[in-house]
Amino acid sequence: MLVFVSSTGMIKWFVYILQCCDKSLYVGISTDVTRRIDIHNSGKGAAYTRSRLPAELVYVEKMKSESDARKREAEIKKWKRAEKLDLANRYSKRTISASILVDNQRDLYSNTT
Repeated sequence: MLVFVSSTGMIKWFVYILQCCDKSLYVGISTDVTRRIDIHNSGKGAAYTRSRLPAELVYVEKMKSESDARKREAEIKKWKRAEKLDLANRYSKRTISASILVDNQRDLYSNTT
């Protein structure tokens, strides 16, 4: 398992929102969003997503700790669908991908020097 670690040695946690093929939304947390989405889409992820594949990443947010990620996940799960979509719509796929990639490359670089 690949876990992203910041330059300070802290494990990075992310909250993410997936849009399933039926347009429903799934909120989760992970230390490796890319890997987690692959697990969801392989049918081995959460029971909710298994019957709603494929799932597409529509939002991701980096958190300081697992505790913060769990709290934020719980907060977002309480929101109405429209509120979740509003949050997701403020971020393009390009922003999401670039955010994860830049963070991971920065930390991988800092861990090798």
